Amino acid sequence: MAFLIVVLSTSFFTWALAHVTDYRLAHPMMMLALPLLIVFVWWDRRKPADVISSRAEVSSLRQASTGAGRPIRVAAGLKQIFNTLVAHLVGASVGREAVGIQLGGWSARLRGSRGWYFAGCLATGFAIVLGTPLTASVFVFESKRWQGRWQDWLGVPALAYLGYRVSLFIGVSHAEYHPFSTTWTELVSIGWLRLLPFALVLIASSLMLSFLFLKSLERASKRTPGILNGLLLPLIFLCTASFVFYAVGFARVESMGIPGLGTQVLGPMFLLEPDFVRVFSHPLLMAVIKVFLTAAFVGIGVRGGELTPLLFAGAALSVGIGLLFGFPIAGLVSIGFPLVWGIAARRPVTAGILALEIFGFGPYASLGLFVMFAVWVGLKLGDVVEQFWNRSRATGESSAWRRGLYD
Repeated sequence: MAFLIVVLSTSFFTWALAHVTDYRLAHPMMMLALPLLIVFVWWDRRKPADVISSRAEVSSLRQASTGAGRPIRVAAGLKQIFNTLVAHLVGASVGREAVGIQLGGWSARLRGSRGWYFAGCLATGFAIVLGTPLTASVFVFESKRWQGRWQDWLGVPALAYLGYRVSLFIGVSHAEYHPFSTTWTELVSIGWLRLLPFALVLIASSLMLSFLFLKSLERASKRTPGILNGLLLPLIFLCTASFVFYAVGFARVESMGIPGLGTQVLGPMFLLEPDFVRVFSHPLLMAVIKVFLTAAFVGIGVRGGELTPLLFAGAALSVGIGLLFGFPIAGLVSIGFPLVWGIAARRPVTAGILALEIFGFGPYASLGLFVMFAVWVGLKLGDVVEQFWNRSRATGESSAWRRGLYD
C-alpha cells in the first residue's frame, strides 16, 4: 500500500509541476505574488508536526527500526505537494527531488513500513520525480553508508524501477537532456591535456559554490523569534525578490533560469556562442545568483528542496568556465552538471551515476568516474579548508559543511 501511495502522489506532483511551470511561463506576472509565500512559511511554523524534511527521512535509513515510533499525518504529504506547487507557480527558486524523498518517507510511515521497504519507498519517490531509478537506489545505499542486507540490494532497485515504469505508463514525462553522444564527441575534440586545467578550475569553483550554498542555507535558516516570530526578514526578502524580478523584467529573469528549477534554460545553454554572451547574462553570474537565491528560499522555509537548482548551477558554472577557456559548450555541461550538488550533498557515487543515467551510459563510463573523483577531491579539499577555518575560530561545533545537505 505504501508503494502505491508514493507512486500516485509523486506522479501527480510531477505532472502538476509541469503544468504549473508552463502556466508561470505563460503568465510571468505571477511572480509579483512571491511575498504571499510568507503565509505558507507562517503556516509551517504554526504546524511543525506537518513539516517533513529530507534530512529526517534520510537519517531514518540508518536506524535499525526504520519508521518505527515516528507517526505522521496525511496532511503532511498533501501540504508538501500543495506548498511546493505554489512556490513554483510564483517563481521561487526551489527544486523538486526533495519532495520525492519526503513523499517516499511520508507514505512509508503512514503504513508503518520499515527496513528495505521504507528505503525502497524513498528511492521510488526520488526515481519518479527525477526520472533516474538507478541514481535513486544508489542515493539510498550511499546514505546508508553501503550497509544493508540482501533484501535491500534486491528490493530497493526493484521498487525504484517498478515505480518509475508505472509513472511512465500513466503519462508522467521527464526533461530530455542533450544526447551524450554529441557531448562525448566534443570532449574528445578538446583533448585531455587541455581539459585538465579546466577540470581543476571547475572543481575549485564547484567547491566554492557548494560551501557558499551550505553556509548561506545555514544563515538563512536561523530564526529571530523576537521580530514578528521570525517572519519579518523572510517577508522583506520575498518582497525584495519580487521587486527585483519586476525591475529586471520577468522574461529576462526566466531566460537566466532564476525562477523555479531553471531546467528550461539548459537547452539554449548548450548552444551558447562566446561572442554573444554579455556580462549580465553570463552563465557564471547565473550560477552564483541561483545558488544564493535557492539557499535563501529553502532557508526561510519555502518548500521544494535544492537538488535541481544546484544541478542547474553546476551546468551554468561549467559553461561559464568553458567560455573563458574558449571550449565547445555542449560537451562541458555533462561534466559540471552534478558537481555542485554532489559536493554539497557529500554523495560522490550518486553524482557520478546521475551523470551517466541522464546523459547516457554507452561506453563512456569515464564520465561517471571523473564526476565521482571530482566530487571526492572537492570534499577532501573542503574538509582541509574547513578544518583550518574552525581552528582559526576556535569552535568545535558541527558545521554546515560537515553535515552536508542530508546528514
